[in-house]
Amino acid sequence: MFSKKRVGAFSIVALTFIMIAACTATTGRPAQSNIATEVTQVMQPEAYKLGQGDNISIKVYDVESLSGEFVIDPEGKIDYPLIGEVIAGGKTVEQFKTQLAQQLSPNYVRDPRIGIEVLNYRPYYILGEVAKPGSFEFISGMTIMEAVATAEGFTYRADSRRVFIKHSGQQNETSYVLTGSTPIQPGDVIRIPERRF
Repeated sequence: MFSKKRVGAFSIVALTFIMIAACTATTGRPAQSNIATEVTQVMQPEAYKLGQGDNISIKVYDVESLSGEFVIDPEGKIDYPLIGEVIAGGKTVEQFKTQLAQQLSPNYVRDPRIGIEVLNYRPYYILGEVAKPGSFEFISGMTIMEAVATAEGFTYRADSRRVFIKHSGQQNETSYVLTGSTPIQPGDVIRIPERRF
């Protein structure tokens, strides 16, 4: 025989399990808290988009007069022979190559073969809890940890587990998990936050 106290306790436990099961059955997952939390994403590599300050080399094979080096201006344009102003900003190298080929053909060059290379990238900026905040020259394939090392390392107050990044052309920064392989892009504004004690 169960005592009244044991029966009452058993009833409460059983009722709790029934309520949890009902929530799971209704939503397909356990009920979650509505408390807002800061979402920290894992950075994924993206195709690089050309922008202001990038120095690019354009080679049109067999047409020397259309080959040369060009710097993308604040409006994202270059001044190109024969065509004039051409918009390069906001496009990947492949997209810009396709666009330029379309603008050259067929009026200027029949079936142009074009090679485009970024010679010098626009700088990135690193702020917050690093020893030497500022702007630095970007090197292709650069990671957050390399950027921090260039800025002479973290301060003792730094949160070395996350980083805030605002990509060129974006209005807001995003919080990312900081790992040794977290990539950055030219024009990024990187902020290392202070850790929460």
